[in-house]
Amino acid sequence: MDLTPSNLAAFFQNLRLDFQSSYQAAPTFYQQVATTIPSSSTTNVYGWMDFVPQLRQWVGERFVRNVVARAFTATNLLFEDTIEVPRVTIEDDQYGLYGARAQMLGRAAAIWPDQQIANAIKNGGSSTLGLCYDGLSFFNGAHLKDPSGELSGTQSNDLSLALTGANFATALQTGKQYVGRDGVPIGVFATGRPLLMVNPALEKTGRDLVAANFLSPAAQYGAAAANAPSSNTYMGVADLLVNPYLTSATEWYLLDNSFPIKPFIWQLRQAPMMQQRIAENDQPVFERDVYQWGVRARGVATYGLWWLAIRGNT
Repeated sequence: MDLTPSNLAAFFQNLRLDFQSSYQAAPTFYQQVATTIPSSSTTNVYGWMDFVPQLRQWVGERFVRNVVARAFTATNLLFEDTIEVPRVTIEDDQYGLYGARAQMLGRAAAIWPDQQIANAIKNGGSSTLGLCYDGLSFFNGAHLKDPSGELSGTQSNDLSLALTGANFATALQTGKQYVGRDGVPIGVFATGRPLLMVNPALEKTGRDLVAANFLSPAAQYGAAAANAPSSNTYMGVADLLVNPYLTSATEWYLLDNSFPIKPFIWQLRQAPMMQQRIAENDQPVFERDVYQWGVRARGVATYGLWWLAIRGNT
């Protein structure tokens, strides 16, 4: 190929098309568990999270509820990935290899939010990396019912329970009993279909719990192995998500994703964008005889409302 400006433009335009087609075709799951919130600055401040709206009968004057601002801040992070293309490769028309690399880069850009959300989930019990709006780790056994102190008591969304039928039922009941800071039940895990999220090691157990007609009593409920399998009363109660980026073989999660705000937040400052260095006077072209192109993106995965998510772990 003669390296004329038009030929170079066509070469990199084909790379962009390969990148874009793979980016759009890649399957992702973060939309199921995270609300995407656009960002227009270095950080976003979320000051509304500890308030659960409740309609009341209007008698007399309006009752004005205070939305307590807790200055929960999420700072965007910068991400990149870059590919070098030797100029001699383009001269010799070796496009196929780099077209495939462009497709792989497109897929990597598409699943970038999946991986960041998975990292936030794994860090959700950390007292440094997993803080949510009440100042505690997102998964915690002592979330205050009312961080303002007007209502006493705590609630837990971190259960030391293995994934079994009985423990799945316990997690559901735990979530249904959550109340807001006014003591009124929030109504989570009670309507719609919650999402059971597991790692690959727990996939079979998860599928048995939400899709099987019958359960083994010995495996799930502690009955004698000689007893006949029992009907699975929770069949179809929840959807299943197998998250390949979860590394713990024992942790599992029950999520209510029916609210306008989902358990996690994907804060997007800059969607993946293509950049390239192909001009003759660009440093890599002049000094090393290579063209460069890559992706730049900004965003961060953070935490939404803790009472929309329950973690189980042995």
